[in-house]
Amino acid sequence: MRFQFEELVETFAKHLKEQDILVLPEVYYAGGSAAKDISSRDLALRVSAAGRAAFYFERRADSIPFIARLAGKGDAVLVLGRGMTV
Repeated sequence: MRFQFEELVETFAKHLKEQDILVLPEVYYAGGSAAKDISSRDLALRVSAAGRAAFYFERRADSIPFIARLAGKGDAVLVLGRGMTV
């Protein structure tokens, strides 16, 4: 995420609509030599500072009740991830 961090911030800030909500769990590190110097929290804070609704959850499972409370009839919930388990 470090290499595209600014682009991610710009993209979310530009394309999220007023009614959109971005929910970010912590980055999944699969081991190896990946640097852990950027967090999903950093991204959520920057997107929020740009005036968009962005929320961070340290534990992926904690985001589920949050989304369930917010999602209403006719809303779309898009879930993206890699090797995601809940």
